[in-house]
Amino acid sequence: MAEATAMQDTTSSPALQAALRLEQAALHRERNRHDQALEAYWACETLQRTIGNRLGQALAYDGIGQTMRALGRLLEAIDFHTMAARILRDLDQSWDLAQTLAHLADAHTGNDQPEHAHQHRTEALTLLDGFTDPPAATLRQRLQELTTG
Repeated sequence: MAEATAMQDTTSSPALQAALRLEQAALHRERNRHDQALEAYWACETLQRTIGNRLGQALAYDGIGQTMRALGRLLEAIDFHTMAARILRDLDQSWDLAQTLAHLADAHTGNDQPEHAHQHRTEALTLLDGFTDPPAATLRQRLQELTTG
């Protein structure tokens, strides 16, 4: 994380700054530093919007949604994941959309909405059909277990 912060302080490229903020936010979230994660995701979203990177915006929204879910703010999580999914559909980003739909399904599950969760997991599984890499296989297995188990 220190390396990313140092790079962020020395770079003037908004695209690189946005990418570093996204990575920094994810690290904060993984370490349960939710306030810092939200701050970094919002900074990333702002930079991405400024440079017109809709994919980056969607990834920031998805990260905000994951952080909101970790904070127990499920309705907000659902809203952010939904915004991310809408952008990713428009951009035809199957892999990122599948991941976002899995996160959205988890938020719906936490909010006691199993029918919505099942719908999003089923769509994510369909999107994963063309992917054979290990991360996709892991996500596919998790989604299959949750939809059939």
